[in-house]
Amino acid sequence: MPPNYTVERDARKKRARPSLWTLGDEVRGEVMTRWKRELVEWVRDIRESGLGFALGILLLLGILVGALDVIYWGSDVANNLIAEANGVLAELFLIGIVISIYEYRRRRKEELSAIEKELAQLLVSSSPEGVLRKTQLIDALIAKGRKPSNLRNHKLEKARLNGFDLSGVDMSFTILAGAAMVEMKLVGSNLFAADFSGGVLVQADLTGANLRETNFTKACLSRTNLVGSDVMHADFRGATELTCEQLTSAKNWTQALRDPTLECGAAIPSGQKSTGQKIRELLRQTENPYYPFHLVTVIHPDGKQETIAERDEGR
Repeated sequence: MPPNYTVERDARKKRARPSLWTLGDEVRGEVMTRWKRELVEWVRDIRESGLGFALGILLLLGILVGALDVIYWGSDVANNLIAEANGVLAELFLIGIVISIYEYRRRRKEELSAIEKELAQLLVSSSPEGVLRKTQLIDALIAKGRKPSNLRNHKLEKARLNGFDLSGVDMSFTILAGAAMVEMKLVGSNLFAADFSGGVLVQADLTGANLRETNFTKACLSRTNLVGSDVMHADFRGATELTCEQLTSAKNWTQALRDPTLECGAAIPSGQKSTGQKIRELLRQTENPYYPFHLVTVIHPDGKQETIAERDEGR
């Protein structure tokens, strides 16, 4: 049985319908389609940049010009002036729309870049606060219709990633021990030598994922989809609620380490690990992201600095 998690799946509480101008602050991204989410952010950016005020002024001017058009209908001079005013107003309106689109895309790019940068800076952070912050940053990217460029070597122990879609993301060597990953999507993701030990992957989708040397010891895999995934040398020993039907739907399942109850008609390989596997296990355990090397800054006589890699002693 899985640990006593409240299977919240990060259920978002229903909120009162917000007004158009508060949508960007009130509506959760995951309950909206991508185009609606972008519209919400566009409206928010227009509001915050002051363009909303400018467009409001243009609208008032349009109403004023329309009123004058009605009042002076039939006067040639007035009609000409009003026609010119309408043309200028239309041009200003189009320019305002173009500027707002440019401003929206510029701000969105800056926000995404800032999130990715902070996520990279938290690479080796394993404190509860650091893991929580990384989870928030990943959630923010997903809410904006993006995914992290990669989460390789990240430490996400006991993270709450319920319902997250990180399909196709490179998460090799990532530590997710004890993490809550209910209905998480990892379709086609690179999870080479990742650590899911003790994690809860109930109804998670790992279709076509690279699960070579991935650690699933004591993980709850109830209804986890492994179809087409590569589980060469993956470790399922102690995993709960894993069935032969699930296991045999994966590639190279006969080479996966597993309990006798999951023999599934094929011999279980010995638990002897290769040198490569041993090194990768040490890599997962060390705080040094450059293992088995460490980086040294060398200052040359001309004052120029250069970073070089040196192998750790005994490695």
